[in-house]
Amino acid sequence: MATTPVPFKHDALQPAGASPHYRGPWRKCLAQETHGRSSLSLSLCQTPIIFTALQADLEQLGADGTDEPARLQALLSYSLQYRAALRSIADNVFQHVETTAGLAPAVMEEEARLVQEFGHLEEAWHLCEIFFPRSILIQQAGGFIIPHLLEWLNLHCTELDRELKSILQHQTQLIDQNAAYWTTQMVAAWTDRFDAYPQAQELCRILAAEAGSASYLAKLFPNWLHHVIVYAQYWRPLCRIGEIEDLLLDLGLHVDETDLYLIILQQEPEQTILSLLSHFPTFWSPAHLADLLQRSRWFGAAPRRGAHNMTLREHYVISYALELAREDTLWPLAASYLASCGSVGQATLVEVLESRPQPSLSAVRKSMALARKHGLDITAKRIAICEAKRRQNSGQLDVAVQYFFEAGDLDAVTRIADAMLRTYAATGELDPTDLAQRLGPAVLQSERLTFIAKYKEALALIAEMHYEQAANILINVLSKSTMAPRWLHLHVLLDMLPILEQPDIVFDAEQTQTLMQCLQEVELSHNLREYTRYLLAKQPCHGEEGEKLDEDWDKIPLDQLRTQLATLLEPLRLALARNLARALVVSR
Repeated sequence: MATTPVPFKHDALQPAGASPHYRGPWRKCLAQETHGRSSLSLSLCQTPIIFTALQADLEQLGADGTDEPARLQALLSYSLQYRAALRSIADNVFQHVETTAGLAPAVMEEEARLVQEFGHLEEAWHLCEIFFPRSILIQQAGGFIIPHLLEWLNLHCTELDRELKSILQHQTQLIDQNAAYWTTQMVAAWTDRFDAYPQAQELCRILAAEAGSASYLAKLFPNWLHHVIVYAQYWRPLCRIGEIEDLLLDLGLHVDETDLYLIILQQEPEQTILSLLSHFPTFWSPAHLADLLQRSRWFGAAPRRGAHNMTLREHYVISYALELAREDTLWPLAASYLASCGSVGQATLVEVLESRPQPSLSAVRKSMALARKHGLDITAKRIAICEAKRRQNSGQLDVAVQYFFEAGDLDAVTRIADAMLRTYAATGELDPTDLAQRLGPAVLQSERLTFIAKYKEALALIAEMHYEQAANILINVLSKSTMAPRWLHLHVLLDMLPILEQPDIVFDAEQTQTLMQCLQEVELSHNLREYTRYLLAKQPCHGEEGEKLDEDWDKIPLDQLRTQLATLLEPLRLALARNLARALVVSR
């Protein structure tokens, strides 16, 4: 028997060392719109678009492996787009610091950390790209890794460019007398930056032949991976992708086992994801990397974990989606991720949509549109109904009716309208909140609300002594059997009494007969007790202790009700009879 999908719970999956309310630089960037910097949020919003396009593109390419090279090229293309989005975020933060005057030192320090964090994340992502999806193509081409690592080094080792720029801007002496200048030139040479001057590369090859040059590189490149790449370029240029760790032994370098770059080089996908989560307390990189790794078949048979039997990809993608769902401005982006995660993702999306606060009708429509986009029509209706009931209970009937209209629940609208009519029958006050008027054209979706609007208009016309117009409206609503509830017909007929008593004839003979027939149907109905409940409850019945007829209504004998009703309706019968006689005389 099929089981109902269970939504994914995220509370126990916080990053290592992070509290459930972690608000580090990354999480601050998620909410940048609150600080008036929507460009950051816009850059971050690019990644769900990339993610969704990737899913659609790979579905078109097929999952049977028949076009594996095209799949890998597509994955690398999307990986490059992810890197571009990260770079865009860092550039936007840097631009904000550069162009905004009067920033507090603490704010500038925080912005600098944000730039640094996104820069490091881009570096790590690029390295993962090389050692995971791209490594398959590298292996097919012989496995030579150094050109790819040099590309990575020159793209992300920006200290050289900053140092050289600083030297050129602040140089007050001959540039060749500045030791820092020559250091930058050597670093540029060792990192293969002198394409226009091959002699410098030849010099490096000569230096590489000397045994002491390796130790000299350690001073120029304190980062162990930078050191290894430069060393391999001249000492082991044909180094293959699986031999990088051997270079550590050659150089006598001791690297911490928890170092992120070392874990990436070891090509352990699960450990790499956990390390990324530890270094960058957000599920952004684990989610998108896990997606790429599963698409490039690095997870093999896609092991399943946890009570929900999810793949690692689903686990991390849903975790990131829930991270987005907690943000007021970015929560709709979570839907794209959850929709790609099977039944558990769909159940989680339902929970996210139904648990979101809905402060306005536009918010309800947004949630409903999102639900319908992903095939959750029942959820869309439930969102509107739940919010409608909440507003109804708080007395906001006009808002509740709008939500019921959105849900297509016209029966609920009819029930609200009937409650308003019962209030009118008991108090004589019809629609004091002008609900029908405030709804505008939407009121036409409900016959009962249309009746209230017309009935209120007729009562206003009677008060203004525009009897003919009021009569036309009342005859019209009574002639439509479903527009007004039967039990209200007596009230409508009694409201016509001032019109019937006018010196001038307003109702013709046919209309008067219609009114008399309506009265007769009510009097002969087996629902007389219900029809007269509100009408007679306001009439005193002098019995013991002066009880009212509305007390123990169902225990009152029916004959007693008929007697009371006949007394109450006597003026109406006489008015109808006189009007009919006058109308017949006039018609002859």
